[in-house]
Amino acid sequence: CNVLQQPAVLLGQAIFSTLAGQSARSDWGGLGRLVQRSTLIALVASVPLLAVFGLFGRPILHLLGGRGFSAKPELLMLLAASRVLKLGGKPLGAGLVAIGKPGQSVRISLLTDIVIYPMLPLLLALTGLIGAGWHSLLQDGAAFGLRAGAFRHWLRRMPPAQEDAPTPVEPAADAA
Repeated sequence: CNVLQQPAVLLGQAIFSTLAGQSARSDWGGLGRLVQRSTLIALVASVPLLAVFGLFGRPILHLLGGRGFSAKPELLMLLAASRVLKLGGKPLGAGLVAIGKPGQSVRISLLTDIVIYPMLPLLLALTGLIGAGWHSLLQDGAAFGLRAGAFRHWLRRMPPAQEDAPTPVEPAADAA
């Protein structure tokens, strides 16, 4: 699933300078649209890779890890879906930083780690190795949803853009 992890990092870095510029201009509408488009592009662009994993998961795992790994293509799908949500969350995290709320993304990561991580042993006990995939999907899904909600919440509360004050027009001096 590292195939999806690297683009997530690059996507967050790539849009940040544009988001910072929009933030400096108080272009909150443009900033929100860019984050929304980037998130949708990240999610939609991942669909073909998920389809490949779904159709050819067993042979891919067999090729990479041998027969022992090819028994769990479902785990590959769950982990890939989890990474897709993580990929979609990168523009949301960059958006939170751009609107001056960098701590929100960190708190969300910490919250989902603290709350959901203890579920891992239970999921492993109930479902076996597949429980690790469900755990990852649950954790990244919760983080994605919380980041989307936090971004929307804080974006709505941003102050309106300050209009440039009109420059005073000096009266023309009479040439007479």
